[in-house]
Parts: sequence; C-alpha cells; structure tokens
Amino acid sequence: MHFFYIFTMTLYIYQTYLIGIYGQQSSVSYTYLMMVGIIYPSGYDLIQLYKEGFDYFQDTWNYTDILFTVLGIANIVFQFTLEPSHLNSTISMSLVLLLALVKSLFFLRIFDNLSYLVTMIRCVFYDLRVFLIFYIILIFMFSLVMGVLGFQNFTSDDEVWS
Repeated sequence: MHFFYIFTMTLYIYQTYLIGIYGQQSSVSYTYLMMVGIIYPSGYDLIQLYKEGFDYFQDTWNYTDILFTVLGIANIVFQFTLEPSHLNSTISMSLVLLLALVKSLFFLRIFDNLSYLVTMIRCVFYDLRVFLIFYIILIFMFSLVMGVLGFQNFTSDDEVWS
C-alpha cells in the first residue's frame, strides 16, 4: 500500500507540478487516490496505538509513522483547498516526500538483496552528519550573500539593479 501511495503521489506531482494542469479531472482523481493510499497506514497506526496503549510511543519509528500520516492527510487537505503553488501545499508535499523516502528505505530492508544497501546508506548519513550540517550552513550563508548582492530570479519586467 505504501508503494501505491508513492506511485499515485508521483502521478499527481507529474500532472500538477510538472505539466501544470491542476484542477483537471485526472489531477483530482490522483488526489483521491492519494487519500485512499493514506487511509491504510493511518488505520494501521490507530489500531496499533489502540492495542499497545501508551507503549506505542516507546518506539522511535512510530513517531515517524504518525508524522507521515498527519502530514499526508494535511497535504491532501492543502491540495484540495489551496493551489499547489501555495507555500503550505509546497512545504507539506516536500515533507511528505522526504518522510516517504525514509519509510521506503525502511520497507526496502525487508528484501535480502537490498538490506545491506539500506544499512550502508543509513550509516553513511549518520557518519556524515557533522559535514552535512556544516555544508547546509555554508549554502545558507552563501545564499544570503547572493541575496545581498542582488543575484536572484528576475522576470523580464524587473530591473536588475534598481
């Protein structure tokens, strides 16, 4: 069901963000399919929470599952109520995609041929965490410098050095 959700999200992103025909019947259909895809994990997590009680919150992965479900539902609400180019829609879609990547890697550990690759990727990111934080700070600071110097995206009507 997770990969069905990923597949329908991929089709929705292609239809809405890449081609840009939001509001068409197929785009709305993909949103409904995404809703169907998020119902199963939310139901599964609610049943698991009901059975385990507060012990459900002992496992760290369950926080990821809850966040994925809540953001997935919020994303669908944003896609229905706001334009896809709206900031809330864009941020929610991006966060859901990042959490979907994490969950996909978690599911790929099931297969013997992929288990060692997923473990290796996890270890590499864990070992490079200090470098990645430093790299993000560098990109952020250089972006600020470029903003101060006036290098930004302009339309044809804007003056470059006004």
